[in-house]
Amino acid sequence: MTAYLWGTIDFGDDSLLDQFYETATTERRSQAISILGTSMEALSPLREEAEARLRVLAERRLAAVKGETDADELAGFAWWFSSGEFDTDWSLDFLLRTLEAGCHPHPDHVIADRLVELSGQDVIRRIEILQLMVERGARDWFVIGARERIEAILQEGLADGGQAMSRARDLINVLVARGNVDFASLLGDEGEASGDTSDSE
Repeated sequence: MTAYLWGTIDFGDDSLLDQFYETATTERRSQAISILGTSMEALSPLREEAEARLRVLAERRLAAVKGETDADELAGFAWWFSSGEFDTDWSLDFLLRTLEAGCHPHPDHVIADRLVELSGQDVIRRIEILQLMVERGARDWFVIGARERIEAILQEGLADGGQAMSRARDLINVLVARGNVDFASLLGDEGEASGDTSDSE
């Protein structure tokens, strides 16, 4: 992975990298992504060329896991995402696509931390990511551990109005349906008013 990062080896012509991905187990491929992710602090600030090479690697592996291999190979992308070293639009989009492919990113709490750090940016996509994590991409106790961060993002979506508000409400409904009833309080008087209307009918 270090050799690839610095351009010593590359994909093609049955290179060492090609051979690795042809023969390595999902566990070993997952370790490769995670090692790169946990190295981000030492690599910061990430050179433009290095970022480009890592994005190529990530896209190639996502294309592969959509076919025959295990999407959890990309679980360590959580470290890439949390580092803040990549273009924000690309990193949000890529994380969303890995979740849609069936990946369970790990560690999930660092994703919640980064999503909060991105306050004011693309709140709809951040809520979409949270919903996929809640529904199928994170540990059962993710919501408990990340409650304050989830609440902050939901409040941002509700305040933003429009589609962001609608997506925030959808996620609140998912959370409440899964037993996290305290999130209903985020709807405030609006939620109570809705309940009153239902009773009067």
